[in-house]
Amino acid sequence: MSFDTFSNLYLFLKRKGLLDFSHKAYICSRKMLQLMKDKFINILFSTRLTALLFILYPTAMAFGTFIESWYSTDTAKIWIYNARWFELIMVFMAINFFGNIFKYHLYRKEKWTV
Repeated sequence: MSFDTFSNLYLFLKRKGLLDFSHKAYICSRKMLQLMKDKFINILFSTRLTALLFILYPTAMAFGTFIESWYSTDTAKIWIYNARWFELIMVFMAINFFGNIFKYHLYRKEKWTV
């Protein structure tokens, strides 16, 4: 089967249901985006990510200490402390920390230990 014009191809795809720009498809795509957003937020503020970051951060700092003692301070700064991935770990820790404050309502006075 050949299509001489784009309009014939469009009509063929429309009849087969492969090309649907209906309101239903728009709602499904919005629901899918909402589900993806919720999943991303759940992962970003999860306690598993907190545990992973609490393991990665001191491990990276320990490697930085060993590199500093084996080579030099400048080498440790270049490879560990001033690296983008190390800064990303710190940024994710801060985002995760503030997200968990609001997730578990730690800003309420009843949650404070004095």
